Amino acid sequence: MARIATHPERRRQGLGQALLHEDMAAARQQGVALYGATFGAEASLLSFWLALGFRPVRLGISRETSTGEFAVMVAKALNSEGEAVLADLSERFQAALPGLLAFELKALPAAVLVRLLGQLPSTPLSDREWQDVRDVATAHRDPVLARPALQALARQASRCTLTEPQQQAHQQLAAWAFQNSPLADAHGDALKALRLAANSLIEVK
Repeated sequence: MARIATHPERRRQGLGQALLHEDMAAARQQGVALYGATFGAEASLLSFWLALGFRPVRLGISRETSTGEFAVMVAKALNSEGEAVLADLSERFQAALPGLLAFELKALPAAVLVRLLGQLPSTPLSDREWQDVRDVATAHRDPVLARPALQALARQASRCTLTEPQQQAHQQLAAWAFQNSPLADAHGDALKALRLAANSLIEVK
C-alpha cells in the first residue's frame, strides 16, 4: 500500500478500513503473502494500522525530509507463507528496537514510542521489579539503578487501559527509561517528575 486517504469530512466513518480490507482481499486472491505499508511515524496514524492487526517491522533511524517524521513500515500476513516471513521480521524488529531507542532513535516522539512498546514481548513484573519501582516512587532508590524495572513497567503499561494522566506519565517514564530523556531542565525537577510518573503507574497491573 503506497498511500490511503479519505476526504476530511468523511473521516472516522470506517472508510479507510473498508478500503484496506477490500484491497487486502484482492491481494490475498492474487497469492500475495505479505501486505505492508510505510508512513511517517505519527501516533494516531500508527494506532490506526495497529488496530487493524498490522505489526511494525522496520523503523527508519533518521527523519524523512518531506515529513520531518521517522518512517515506519508495518505488515500483515495474508497466508501461512506470510506468517513465517512476518514472524522473522517482527522478531528482528523487537530485538533491535531497545538499542535503537537509546541511540539513533532518541528523538522518536514519546507518543510513538509507547505504541511501539506494546509490540514488544512483555512478562509480568517480578516482586523484585515491583519493589524497585516502589523504591523509585518513594525516593528510596536512584532511578538509574532501577532502569530495567522501569523499562519493564513501561512495557507493561503499553498493554493497559490508562487514564489521561497515566498516559502522560507513561510517555514520560518510557522516554526516560528507553531514551534517557530528562523530564525537566533542572536535575532535581527531572527526578521529581520521574518519581511522580512511576508512582502514577504503580497501580497499573
